[in-house]
Amino acid sequence: MPKVTLTEHVGSYTAISKKMPQGLQALKLLLSLYDLDIPDRAALEELLAPSFHETENGSDRTISRSEVIEAIVTIRDKYSKHQFDLKHAYCMEYTGSHHTVFFEAVRFLFLQGSTNWVKVPVSGKLDVKITQNRLMLKDAVVVITARTMTSDTSQVVARDLMQSPRSPTLTSDLPDLTANRSSVRLDTPSVPELPAAVAVPREEKPLPGLRTTGSSNTGVTRTPTVTSGSSAELDGSTKASWN
Repeated sequence: MPKVTLTEHVGSYTAISKKMPQGLQALKLLLSLYDLDIPDRAALEELLAPSFHETENGSDRTISRSEVIEAIVTIRDKYSKHQFDLKHAYCMEYTGSHHTVFFEAVRFLFLQGSTNWVKVPVSGKLDVKITQNRLMLKDAVVVITARTMTSDTSQVVARDLMQSPRSPTLTSDLPDLTANRSSVRLDTPSVPELPAAVAVPREEKPLPGLRTTGSSNTGVTRTPTVTSGSSAELDGSTKASWN
């Protein structure tokens, strides 16, 4: 298993010395280019590898090298001042030619026309490639091949919203629906009048009496007893049972 060396740095990026790993030195150079009054395009093109790419805030979209360089070079078009305060950084040396740098920092932005600094916490990772010049008396060539960044831009967004012109209220743009309310008439299709319902008297007739075929030997007349139940409700009839 290859040996991994971990180097920790706490504090400003200006305190990163040449004795520290090349990964941390690459981080120092990148942050210092942001803070220049006029960022150096040639230095950025030398620091970022031709295959460099970036992902930001967990986006699936990959930002190209040219886009990153252009954003850094034109940063003064939007911000009159820019300052990177490095808080913490780790450099992991997997081999002599591959370093990974993790860092936490705060960007302080002074927007054009503003009177206050805007604070943007950031964290990120750099993949750094080192090419040693063993046969020549030159320093190693250090380039950044990839960067991942996460930024909390909530303060910037809030400030932009406060400076944007307010949209007119909805109530001022809506017509007065209550005006001339009495003159509003709904047109409905004409419907012919239905004839009035005429009550027809219902003739009620007495039920026919039940006749017996005779009397019992005891001389007691048998009379019917009407029993109503669920069967009467179901078929509309009434059943009679004899006592």
